[in-house]
Order: sequence, then structure tokens, then C-alpha cells
Amino acid sequence: MAPNPSLSWEKLQNVFYRSRKLHNLQWSSKKDLRYAISRTFIAIETDKSIQIFNYLGQLLTEIDIKVFDVITEFHFDELDQRTLIVVGLQTCKLVKTWAPLEIKTINLPSKTNDTLWDVKGNVYVTKVSKDVLYLDLEREKFKFILKNEARFNILTKKHWHCNENMVIILDTESVYQLDILSRRLTKFQENNEWHKVALSKDGFICLYNAKYNKLDIFRDSGKLLLQHTLDLAPDDIRWCGDDSIACTFNDTVKLYGPEGEYVSFWYSSNIFCIKTEIDGLKVFTDTEIYLITKVPRYTADIYCMGSTEAGSMLLDAWYVLSTHTARAIDYLKDFDLAKGVNDCIMAAQEEMDTKVQKELLNAASFGKSMLSYNEFDSNIFVKACDNIKLLNIFRDLGFFFTYFEYKAMGFEAIIEMMLLSHKFYESLKICTEFKNFELMIKVVQNWSETKIKLSQDIDDDDLFGIINKRLTNMDVQDQVSAAQLSQVSFNEGRFILARRFAMIEKSAEMKVLSLIKLDDHLLATQESLKSYCPEFIVSVLLLLKNTVTNLQFMKILVMILPKNSAYTYFERNNYEFLFDIYRQTDKYNELAHAIFSHNRKDVTPFLPQIKDLYSSVIDDTLLKQDTEYLKRNEKLVEFQEELTHTLGFEFPGLTVVQTLEKLVSMKQDKKIKAFVKMFKISDKKYYHIMCRTLIKEKRFDNLYEFATHKKSPIGYQPFFKYLTKAGKHKESARYIPMISEMPYKEKIKTLYEIKGYFELAQMFTKEKNILALKELYQQVPVNEAQLRSFITETISKI
Repeated sequence: MAPNPSLSWEKLQNVFYRSRKLHNLQWSSKKDLRYAISRTFIAIETDKSIQIFNYLGQLLTEIDIKVFDVITEFHFDELDQRTLIVVGLQTCKLVKTWAPLEIKTINLPSKTNDTLWDVKGNVYVTKVSKDVLYLDLEREKFKFILKNEARFNILTKKHWHCNENMVIILDTESVYQLDILSRRLTKFQENNEWHKVALSKDGFICLYNAKYNKLDIFRDSGKLLLQHTLDLAPDDIRWCGDDSIACTFNDTVKLYGPEGEYVSFWYSSNIFCIKTEIDGLKVFTDTEIYLITKVPRYTADIYCMGSTEAGSMLLDAWYVLSTHTARAIDYLKDFDLAKGVNDCIMAAQEEMDTKVQKELLNAASFGKSMLSYNEFDSNIFVKACDNIKLLNIFRDLGFFFTYFEYKAMGFEAIIEMMLLSHKFYESLKICTEFKNFELMIKVVQNWSETKIKLSQDIDDDDLFGIINKRLTNMDVQDQVSAAQLSQVSFNEGRFILARRFAMIEKSAEMKVLSLIKLDDHLLATQESLKSYCPEFIVSVLLLLKNTVTNLQFMKILVMILPKNSAYTYFERNNYEFLFDIYRQTDKYNELAHAIFSHNRKDVTPFLPQIKDLYSSVIDDTLLKQDTEYLKRNEKLVEFQEELTHTLGFEFPGLTVVQTLEKLVSMKQDKKIKAFVKMFKISDKKYYHIMCRTLIKEKRFDNLYEFATHKKSPIGYQPFFKYLTKAGKHKESARYIPMISEMPYKEKIKTLYEIKGYFELAQMFTKEKNILALKELYQQVPVNEAQLRSFITETISKI
């Protein structure tokens, strides 16, 4: 049985706090030591370098301070907890990776003549004017929050503090509150009697007066929450999480609550520094690291002496299970078992002692086994076991996260911290064991890129073999972005390696773009042809057209034209281009077509040249069709010239159909017959052309005469459809009775819809249908007296 954890707890009001040792860590004894601490890393400045350690004290990297010029200070980014930000006089250098060293420099706005003086989080204050700026790490630039213009003064770096939303400034006369989003500056207090300020993430403001050793805590609205008078001046003041203020005194940390209450935590050596965490306070003594946190309700319910809560009762039942099984089962009847199981599971995730974790999980498993499947979801227990296992693995590697921190950061962010520390094997093993395959690909990608950057002494082909073998063995070659590896290789000046990675990229688009970046334009074009996608091929060629010289582009086209004509189709209206490319590639028949199409209006001078081009190609079966087409066009041009001379209208340039339409429009019946005969226009095509043209000319009597002078080879439905499409319903009605393929009922319905009353009267008269005629009579408008009279007479005769 593990010792009761509550024996080391301290109670402040109705809340318990505890201090847990994370690891031993020996600090330097230098008093002027400059350092920065994140949730996982510690950076320390030496005479020659900035050294970065993990919480196990292992040296991860050393960065030569010469790359930073002047170092005003340095800190880790509050958001990702891994980017080291080194502040200079007018620059911030973001150290994104250590090996290889990648630094991004962000300069102050060009109009700023001042220098940087202090920073807290991502908020910066300048030295002389005390302007307030915000460093936007996503866009990698500074933004002015407020130009001071002598409205306030900040005497020391302790006289201001900030969180993500606001800045508190202790001026010599007043206390100011600056909203970061709205950039609005307001007075928080009229009279300033304070010498230090600490602002929590939730907006609680702690003000300290060094003269009277007084501590006041306010809400951001100005409401006073509590006051304390301290016995001694504190070494440091920080927030423990968001709900209690902590002060350090040599080897002691005190947490203060309402009504003058406080709790103390003593340590075996002096406190070097403290750091606020999202759920507590990290304490760095000269030899060890501790974490002070609030004890969660469910943990307190389980371990408080004399507790009768469900979790505590379940744990007691599990303790007696091995000796008194019946009594243990009987215990389970006296409390809410499902709540007890949930409390034990949640408490186990918050614990760092593996013995305590095991006891709580065993108790939860025992209680779970006594519940039916619909009373408790077993997946909650399985997920909790995975979380505990994962957190224990992280702690063994030097990443001491609480469950609350893990949930806030996420699995991927922690893996990225491990990759920064070059723990590739461990990261890969964790991702594989916990079945996070998407993140596993990211780990392999990161390893491959880092391997390229750090392997300058390995030959390109050998390095490709090493990386590709690893990708193949892990069966992730298709998931890893080879194009990205190609880009990294290119940036490192390793062009052979870049080309080899580009060629194994599975995405055709990314492969081609990578090859274009490598100036391997011919190979890029050849790879685009393998996609068999005309749109993609044309897009690549258009990109190359704007990238290479005209001569190089033409060589590429000459190379691909026998395999693909997508680009020539895209440029089908560009005569100069077609003429040039067909001439260079000996495409004589295509050249002839291009010349003919471009000079259609006056093709006669070009006919000998076109014929000569065709004659240069032999044994081409398709060319026979082109030759016939050319002869036909030659006859058309001759006939059009004769028509132009006879009729005084410019016919050249018109197609066969256009020429026939023009002759119909000009009522040249004899020439129409000759034209139809000469060009062997079929009866069906001839009737369609005549029908459309006469309707367009509104020669409806001629149309009816043409339709009825002999049996129509296309029937009469086309006449009806063409007229209806033109909106000539009255004229279309006379053709409905002649449409043999239209059912009788549909004819009647259609004639009624288009008001073809005369045609209906004729049909009913022919059928001697008196009832239909009487019904029709009711439909005929009164103003059509002649038709009504005709219907009346017809009825009387029948």
C-alpha cells in the first residue's frame, strides 16, 4: 500500500495544495546568471554560448552568442514553450530549431528610433519613449499597441506586467490598464503607491508596496479581493496557476488566501527562481525542481482522513479485497459506485507516483467490474490508462507534464518538443504504440529533413539511399512528402539529391513543380505528359512559357508535340504560333490546315502552297480525307467568286451552309439547285437549311409552299419545332395535322395550347365530329366571327 499522499498537503481555506518533487537539478552559483525557463527546457547564458538543458540536466545544445550580436535578454515563447526568443537592441531573433540552427530575425518598425528595453510574454517596451509593442509571431512582425507620448513612465522592469489581454503599468503617479486588443489606455488607480505588479492569465492583479510590505489583489474591474501585510519582503512574487498568489523567502514559498490566511512550503535548499504554470507554480531550488499545484476535488475526496466520499470508499474496498472479499463487495453497496470509479480514474491521471497510480487504477478496475455495461463506459478507463502510460513515458524522458498541462498542450505539441530535442526514435516509438499514424508520418518527415541538413559529409546518392531505405522499410514512402525533401535538399545546395527526391514524389503536381525549381524543364514536361491530363499539361507549359526563354520553350514543344497536342489545341487561334511550330516539326498537313483556316476569306492565293504541303506527305490514309476536303473548298471558292461577280455580294469566306443560306435569302432558286447538286448536299440537310432560313426571313407562305410541294424527307415535326422556337405559334399550327409521328390526342392538345382553332375546325370537319366542333365553338373568341360562322355552317351540314 502506498503512503497516503494527503500527509504532505497544506490546506488554504477549503482548498488543498501540495508540492511534488520533479527531479534533481544542480544550478550554477553565479548570482548574475541570465537564464530562461519553459515548461520543458532551461536556457542559460555563459561567456561564449547559450546552453539549453532539459529538466533532467542533460545538455541538448549550445548556441554561439556571436550569432546574436547584443543580447538584451532571452526567453521562451509562452505559447509553444519551445521557441527561444533572443532580444537585441532593435531586433528579436527566433531560434526555431537548434540543430541545424535556424534563426528568424524580426526588426523593429523602420520608423522606430528607440531600442528594446524589456519584454514580458509577447509584449515589449522601448527604452526611452516607453512605447508598448506586440510581437505577432504568426506574421513575424512587431505591431504598436500604444505610443506613449509622455503619458506615463516606467521606472523599473518590476513596474509593469501583462497577460494575453492587457498590460498593467505602475506610473510614478497612477496605475494604468492597457487593453491589448482595443489599445485603450485607462487609469486603474489614481494614486500609485505600488512597487511591483503581477498579473494572472485570468486577469487577477496583484500589487505590492515595498515600503509597507503590503500585498493587494484586485479583479481587472478594480474590485479589491484580498489584502495581506507581509512579515518580510519577498524575494519574488508570482501567481500559482490563476487563483492564488505566491511569495518566496529564501527557502520558503507561501501561498496567500483571504482573511490573512496562508500556507507554507519549505525546501532543503534556497529557492533559485519560480515560474507560473497554467495549473500551478514550478519551484527551482539550488538542487531540485518542485511543482506546487492545487489538489483536485476528486483526489481530496479520496485521500482526506475520514472521507466517506465514493472514491475513498471504493479505494478502501479494494484494500480489503485480498483478505475479505465478501466484506469488500459489501462495501460497494453503500455509495455511488459509478462516481467512485470516475473519481479514481481522474485522480490516477493527476498523480505522478506510479504506486499511487496503480492503486487508484486497480480500485477503479475493481469497481468497474461490478457495474453493468450500460452503467459505465469502459473506454473511459482504457483511455485513462493510455494517458497515464504516456505521461509516465514523457516524464522518463524529462518532460514533466501534469494531466492538465497535457490536455492543454496536446499530444502533437509535446512530440514537436521531442523532435526539437532530436528524440526521433522515442517519438516514433510513442506514435506507433499509441497508433497515431498521422503524427508518425510527421516524425519521419522531420527526421528525413534534419538528416539532410546535418549530413553534409555524406554523398548525395548515399544519403538518398539511407533515407529512402528507411522510408521503404517503414512503408511510409507514399505518405512522406518527397517534394518537401527535394525542397530542403535544394535549399542546402544538394541538387542531385533534390532531383532524386523529386522523382519519387507521388503527386504529379508536386513532382513537376520540384523539377521546375531545379531548372530541369525538359524532365518536368515529360513527367507532366505521364499524367494524361490536358489541363495539367497546358498549365505546366504556360508556367514554363513565363519561366524559360522563347528558344528553350520552342525546343520543349518540338520535343513533346509528337506525343501530345494539348498545347497546340490551346493555341489553336494563334496563327503565328501554329505556323512556326508546324513548320519546325514538319507537320505539313496541320500547317496546310492552319494556313487555310487563317486565310479563309481570301484563300485563293494560298491554294498552291497548301496543295504543295499536302503533296509532301505520302502513304497517309487520313490525308486522302484532307485532300478531298481541300478540293471541295477549292470548288467552293471558285463558285463563290462567280456568285460575287454575278450577284454583287462578297461570298468568299462563307462556309457551304452560309453560302446556301445567303442564296435562299436572295431568292436565287436556279443557283440554289446548282449549288446543292455541285456540293452533293443531302435532301435532309437541304430541307433543314431551307426551313431555318425561310423562318428567319419570315417568308411563311414560301415555307408552307416548300413543305408541301412534295413529301418532306425530314417530315413536318422539324417545321413545327423551328417555328415554335422562333415564337411563331400561329404559323406552326398548320403543320401539326401533317405530323404523322405525333399521336392524335397530342395534336388536339397542342393545337388547343397554341390556339390553332382553324386547324382544329378542319380536323373535326374532316372527321364529321359534331361534339368536338360544338366544344371548339365555345373556345373560339367572339372577335373571330368568320371562324365561328364556318363552324356553325359545318355543324348544320353534317
